Amino acid sequence: MATVIRSLGITGISGYPLAVEMAIIAGLQTTTIVGLGDSAIKVAKDRLLSEKH
Repeated sequence: MATVIRSLGITGISGYPLAVEMAIIAGLQTTTIVGLGDSAIKVAKDRLLSEKH
Protein backbone atom coordinates (compact mmCIF):
# COMPACT_ATOMS: atom_id res chain seq x y z
CA MET A 1 0.00 0.00 0.00
CA ALA A 2 1.49 3.36 -1.03
CA THR A 3 0.24 6.83 -0.14
CA VAL A 4 1.28 10.37 -1.05
CA ILE A 5 0.38 13.26 1.25
CA ARG A 6 0.60 16.68 -0.38
CA SER A 7 1.06 19.78 1.74
CA LEU A 8 2.70 23.19 1.74
CA GLY A 9 5.81 24.32 3.58
CA ILE A 10 6.32 27.93 4.61
CA THR A 11 9.55 29.92 4.72
CA GLY A 12 8.95 33.50 5.79
CA ILE A 13 6.09 34.67 3.59
CA SER A 14 6.88 32.26 0.75
CA GLY A 15 5.41 28.79 0.33
CA TYR A 16 6.66 25.69 -1.43
CA PRO A 17 4.98 22.37 -2.33
CA LEU A 18 5.75 19.38 -0.13
CA ALA A 19 4.97 15.70 -0.76
CA VAL A 20 5.42 12.87 1.74
CA GLU A 21 5.37 9.36 0.30
CA MET A 22 4.78 6.32 2.48
CA ALA A 23 4.64 2.61 1.70
CA ILE A 24 3.74 -0.17 4.11
CA ILE A 25 5.23 -3.48 3.02
CA ALA A 26 5.31 -6.79 4.89
CA GLY A 27 8.80 -7.84 5.95
CA LEU A 28 11.55 -6.46 8.14
CA GLN A 29 10.87 -3.16 9.87
CA THR A 30 12.88 -0.29 8.45
CA THR A 31 12.60 3.48 8.03
CA THR A 32 14.30 5.19 5.09
CA ILE A 33 14.49 8.96 4.63
CA VAL A 34 15.30 10.05 1.07
CA GLY A 35 16.19 13.60 0.11
CA LEU A 36 17.45 16.57 2.04
CA GLY A 37 16.32 15.67 5.55
CA ASP A 38 17.91 17.94 8.16
CA SER A 39 18.96 16.89 11.67
CA ALA A 40 15.42 17.31 13.09
CA ILE A 41 14.14 14.72 10.61
CA LYS A 42 16.92 12.28 11.52
CA VAL A 43 16.12 12.68 15.25
CA ALA A 44 12.44 11.99 14.51
CA LYS A 45 13.49 8.75 12.78
CA ASP A 46 15.32 7.68 15.95
CA ARG A 47 12.22 8.48 18.01
CA LEU A 48 10.07 6.33 15.71
CA LEU A 49 12.46 3.41 16.13
CA SER A 50 12.43 3.71 19.94
CA GLU A 51 8.60 3.80 20.07
CA LYS A 52 8.30 0.56 18.05
CA HIS A 53 9.99 -1.53 20.75
